Amino acid sequence: MENSAYLALPLFAGLAAGDIPAALAALDALCRPFAKGETLLEAGQRGAPMGVVLAGRVLIEHLDLWGNRTLLGRAAEGELFAETYAFLPDQPMLVSVVAAERGEALFLDPGKLMAPGCEPWRWQMMQNLLHILAGKNLNLARRSLYTAPKTIRERVTACLSRVHGEALIDKRVGALSGGELQRVLLAMALELKANAADLADCEVQAIRLGGGSASIINGSDLDHLLRLIRSCYHVAENAPVTMRTCPADINGANMPFYNRSHVTRYDLELYSLEPLDFCTLDTLNYSEQMPYITHGFLRADRRDSMGFVLLYGKKTVSRWGFRHSVLEVTRRPVCHVLLQRCAGADMLDDAAAQAQLDEAAQLLTEAGFVQYLPRRWAKPGCEDKFWQGAANGMDVLAFGLSAYTRLDGMITTNTSDLNTYLAHSADYEQITVSTVPVQTAE
Repeated sequence: MENSAYLALPLFAGLAAGDIPAALAALDALCRPFAKGETLLEAGQRGAPMGVVLAGRVLIEHLDLWGNRTLLGRAAEGELFAETYAFLPDQPMLVSVVAAERGEALFLDPGKLMAPGCEPWRWQMMQNLLHILAGKNLNLARRSLYTAPKTIRERVTACLSRVHGEALIDKRVGALSGGELQRVLLAMALELKANAADLADCEVQAIRLGGGSASIINGSDLDHLLRLIRSCYHVAENAPVTMRTCPADINGANMPFYNRSHVTRYDLELYSLEPLDFCTLDTLNYSEQMPYITHGFLRADRRDSMGFVLLYGKKTVSRWGFRHSVLEVTRRPVCHVLLQRCAGADMLDDAAAQAQLDEAAQLLTEAGFVQYLPRRWAKPGCEDKFWQGAANGMDVLAFGLSAYTRLDGMITTNTSDLNTYLAHSADYEQITVSTVPVQTAE
């Protein structure tokens, strides 16, 4: 691993690249690759080193005398594990650290940070480590608050009741008050929990967060909902999680929670480069800030984790403006494109809209995209597993207001009435407004 790559890790933040070799040598650093399922540290072990995940993920597990395995935590790239035992070498480990996937870890002796020395890197790493440990302690305190209540309803309520002053709703979205949003989140959690037993034999192959999710609730609460889904349902190990969002919601405050939730692709809602910058499809967002936010995200993200929802057939966007938009998409690190037709008073007639769609298809094909479903394009291997499965007849589970579920040959639709949903979200019969066979609905 290059010395400069360590600087992206929280433990090494603020160090100079030239200090990395001295720090690693002083702390007896050892890089170790690991395979999926490999035990990195075992319960009962004494004098365990502190680990930093360089790539992949590890699980913190407890195995009791009867062979019951309990997942107590996880550490993703850049996060620490076993730091408590590293500072208490005489204490046997109560847990094991097991690799969730193939990766690499860095093992250190943090006790040597306390050795006499006045090197700048030593003081900086001590500050970083103290900050990380304080954050973990705070999370443990929050977990205690959430798990102390005895009933599921009380636990979910505690989980979603954030500290006063921590916004639960984006200021630009005024449809729900903070109190109403808490009730909606609680209602969704209760609906998820109530249906879990009936779907115990199902395996979730893909998760999709629809438009508005990121704008209405913050990253922390979105993370809690995804954790609830994974705890209540059997989610396939490599199930992708895609989220449709406006660019302004991709920010430094939310991204750590999205990464921890393993969101695999962000579908940014945009419509044109008319004349200079992308404009947002969501008119509730600050359009004057959006181009800069989007530009920063596009330059920063180089993984196959970005998609575009590009509007076509809009009267106020010229043919050349739309063409410019599509060409700009092909120059960015975009792996997936959904072309969505404009609706309402601003929509072009069918012939003009089809001409734009045909031109976009030609440009995307020339750039190496493949059309795998109507109006959906992807780089090879980046097709949307959720929509592919839905198109092939796989069952689709949906939760929330107006949710549309297809299961066992039937399509059920949730109520769109907020009061009804809030009062009866855990009662399938109360919130279902229609149930029809799939062939009838299609």
